[in-house]
Amino acid sequence: RLNGFNCIESLAEKGYPGRRGVALALKKGCAGTEVGTKSPYWVGARVVQNRIDCIVISIYIPPTGPARRDTIRNLKVEVENLLRRYNQSGLIILGDWNMKRAVLDRTLVKWGLPMQVVNPRGSSKTFHRRHCRWSDLDHIVVSHSLASQINHARVKRRWDSSDHFPLTAK
Repeated sequence: RLNGFNCIESLAEKGYPGRRGVALALKKGCAGTEVGTKSPYWVGARVVQNRIDCIVISIYIPPTGPARRDTIRNLKVEVENLLRRYNQSGLIILGDWNMKRAVLDRTLVKWGLPMQVVNPRGSSKTFHRRHCRWSDLDHIVVSHSLASQINHARVKRRWDSSDHFPLTAK
């Protein structure tokens, strides 16, 4: 649990809390209701705050293999369903896409949905590991309707409890 946040989670391995899965942390006072299909690779919530109505999805895309292909395909279907069901809401998808920006841009073009990647200020490189090149694997994707309202995206390099620095936006 995170102090000062309400967490919505989807476990990849039932019976092993904290081992694998995804979570979405909503600051206390920010109302969110879980929406969409449960998956070990994403969790979503509808958040209504300060006249902004949006669906927020926290994701993890596997780095390789059939699980990666299936997760990307199933996420597209999930996003289409959520956009259809909550057509007045904006959409934010954030987390570990396990793909560089150029690959994500091509993926979004293939999806044909009104979405774009948020450009962080400064370096976008979030993944770091000893003896490896740093790269940009974590991204924030937003619907065009929210793009002008999401700003101040940046990588927080002082938080290093993982091999991924957090990417934040306001």
